[in-house]
Amino acid sequence: MSLFNPTDSYSFLNAQKCLIEPFERLNFIVGFILLSASARIISTIFFLSEIITYAWGNPILYKTVAGFVTGTLTGVFQWLILRQYIPSCKWIVVVAINFVLTAFIRAIFLSRWILIISSNIELLPTKFWLIIGAEIIISIGLALLAGYLQWYVLRPYIVKARWWIFIPLTVMLVSGLIFILSAHSYFLIFDMGIVRLTIFPATQAICFCILHKKSLNDSQIMESPLAKASDVSDYWKVRKLRNILNKILFNRCRADRCTFTGKFKYLVGVSENDFAIAYEPMNQTSLDNIAQTPLLAASKCYSINSNSKDTARMAKFQVEFSPFDDFKICSWRTLPLIWFGIIIYIAILLVSFLAILSGVSLWFLANLLPYFTANLLI
Repeated sequence: MSLFNPTDSYSFLNAQKCLIEPFERLNFIVGFILLSASARIISTIFFLSEIITYAWGNPILYKTVAGFVTGTLTGVFQWLILRQYIPSCKWIVVVAINFVLTAFIRAIFLSRWILIISSNIELLPTKFWLIIGAEIIISIGLALLAGYLQWYVLRPYIVKARWWIFIPLTVMLVSGLIFILSAHSYFLIFDMGIVRLTIFPATQAICFCILHKKSLNDSQIMESPLAKASDVSDYWKVRKLRNILNKILFNRCRADRCTFTGKFKYLVGVSENDFAIAYEPMNQTSLDNIAQTPLLAASKCYSINSNSKDTARMAKFQVEFSPFDDFKICSWRTLPLIWFGIIIYIAILLVSFLAILSGVSLWFLANLLPYFTANLLI
């Protein structure tokens, strides 16, 4: 599945294999960003308290404790939304290890630079660049180690994702770029505190949406004639057909006074030519209770032959009936992931711009502790 392929999620057969279902992407990305940012804000407030003031006399100890607390909180908060896709709580341990190692190594180099500056030691250019080079090499090594540990946790649940090893390294490079750009006058219109707290989890959340999940058995993948029928690829046409389906089901529910005793889930297809409706239960409970839904009355006798070129293309939806929400329609055809990414990044810049205008800045939260501005590993 390619991030830049505009047809990657048009096929229902491919979309149902995604780790994050297409209709869950926006909620997942926004939730992941908010939880990750909240964890770092809470950890920053924690370090404003007097709980660990005893460690101020030892910078290395202080930053190591800071890394542990921040990493553990970030891992826990991220796992709250990841657990339905990645059940293993090892993710929390891996994120904590990443933060601790990064904070510890950065503290050692920082103490080295403080010693050099306070002692007025004159460094030869060769030695200066040697220290800088060592710091960069170790940072790259830590980023690759973080990527490997994260991939190791994800591996039982996803397929073909060795490229994940390079995600923390990419985030580190972006972090450095933002740090450099934040000093330029052109970027003073943005609150870089907000950007730093959100841009990294946003990148990681988008990468999660690229992943394909491992299927425990073939029965988890629907391969019925409806599932194999040609998909409507035009996003706006799918939205139109969704509105038509919503109107039909709403009218039938009101006319038949439908009540649902449980949650029933169906794959529903709407023909782009004559708006004919076809459906298929997604589990045994839904099959047993089809009479409670308006689908029997709303559907037409529609024969689907996935091998025929004359068969109309279908817009496919997941329709869930429940006692409280009546019914919910989720489209399997959403915006291409590349557009999700662009919209999210623009939204982050817009929020940071509005924060500057309103005078509400998170700059101090992103700069209070040195490891926030260092090679932050997510």
